[in-house]
Amino acid sequence: MQKGCRPINWNHRMTLKIRASQTSGWNDCPRRGASRSYRDMITDAGFELNDYAFMVRFVSSTIGTSCHEGAKFALQNKLEGKQFSLDDMTDISINYFNEAKESGLAYDTITGKPSDADIQIQNIMRSYYHFLLPNINPIAVEFEMEAEMQDGTIITAHADVIETISIRDLKTGKSPDDYHSQLGTYSILAKTNGICNPKKLLVDWIPRTAVSKNYEEPKSLLFNVEICEEEAKQTIKSIVSQVNNFTESKSPSAFPANTNSILCSEKFCPAYATDFCKLKEKKE
Repeated sequence: MQKGCRPINWNHRMTLKIRASQTSGWNDCPRRGASRSYRDMITDAGFELNDYAFMVRFVSSTIGTSCHEGAKFALQNKLEGKQFSLDDMTDISINYFNEAKESGLAYDTITGKPSDADIQIQNIMRSYYHFLLPNINPIAVEFEMEAEMQDGTIITAHADVIETISIRDLKTGKSPDDYHSQLGTYSILAKTNGICNPKKLLVDWIPRTAVSKNYEEPKSLLFNVEICEEEAKQTIKSIVSQVNNFTESKSPSAFPANTNSILCSEKFCPAYATDFCKLKEKKE
C-alpha cells in the first residue's frame, strides 16, 4: 500500500482525525456526521447512540465497494503493465459481494435481491472496462495520503486513482454532485505530499440502475480544483471548530442538526431520537 505524509500549515486547536470521505456529507447534517465519525467521543461524554445505524449494511454501498475492488484490480494491473480481462475484474467484484452478503444486507427498490446485484455489478464493470478504463493512466492506485495540521489534527485520504495531473474517484450512487469537499481534500493532500499538482478532479460516475430499466451511460464529471479545495478547507475548519466546541460544552448543539435531511431517520443516523438529538421522536 502506497502512503505519503507531510505537514500542512493550517492553524487549529483540537487534535483529531478527519477523513476526506467524511467531508462530502458533513454539512448536510453535522450532528449525524459527528455521531458516525466520533462515536467514542460522544459516548464518553455520556450520550447514547443508536446501534442500528452502525450495524446495518446497505446493498447500495456494498455494490459500490464491490465495484471499487474490481476497478482497483484493473487499475493496478494497468499500472504494472499486466494483462487482465473484463471477466477477471467482474469475478473479483462479484466474489467480494458474495462474501459481504453472507453477513446480511439491507436491500432496496433498486436492488431487490442478490441476483439483481450480480447483474448490476456486471453492468457497472462492463461500462468501466469499455468506456472509462481506456482513458485512465494511473501513476498511483488506492493511494493513502496524510497530512498533519499545526495543532496535530490529522487529515487522511484514500484516493482511487491518481494520474499525472488529475485525481479520479469512482461513484455508483444516485448523484455524482456532492463530492467537492472530498475531491478538494484529495487535491490538497496530493500537493502537500508532493505526489502531483492536480489540474483536474474527476468523478467517474456509473449509477447503479434497476435491472428493469435501461442502463445509464457512464460519465466522467470534471470538478473545479480551486472551488473544491476551498470547500474542503472550510468544511475541515467547521469540523475542527464544532469538535472543539463540543469538547468544551458537552452540548449536542455544538453540531448543528438538519431535520430536513433525507437521511434523518433511525436507519441512517446513529443520533436519531437519542439524547444526543432530541429533535425527533422514535416512530413506533
